[in-house]
Amino acid sequence: MEKQSTNGRTKKGTGGYSNITIKKETAIRFCSYSKRFNKSHSEVLDGMIQYFKENNLDPFGEGTKIIIDSIKKLERQMMKKFDRLIAIIKNMEKTSIRPTYEMVLILYEAYVKDGAPSGSTPIILVLGDKA
Repeated sequence: MEKQSTNGRTKKGTGGYSNITIKKETAIRFCSYSKRFNKSHSEVLDGMIQYFKENNLDPFGEGTKIIIDSIKKLERQMMKKFDRLIAIIKNMEKTSIRPTYEMVLILYEAYVKDGAPSGSTPIILVLGDKA
């Protein structure tokens, strides 16, 4: 491995490390947070920065507002699609299911009213699935 010069000192490795100063409470919180992912502190911090960049979020500004607005937008889109599905189902019910049911009911009532041919067994009409 090459030695890398850092502030007049030499350090092994190509990546190198740097020290940053943070409050003790923040360091403790960050360490426990890093342990949840079973990753190094550098990997967790890098992942956090990448997340903020990719999602165009500002942790001190409008970040949560952007997320909430996008969730609300998705919710509105889903509700519109649900409304379309409900309209399709109602249309199917009105144009095909209900008229077919009523036609079968009229035929059955006419059959019962005129009387079944003698010696035949009665027809039992079951509508719907029996599983």
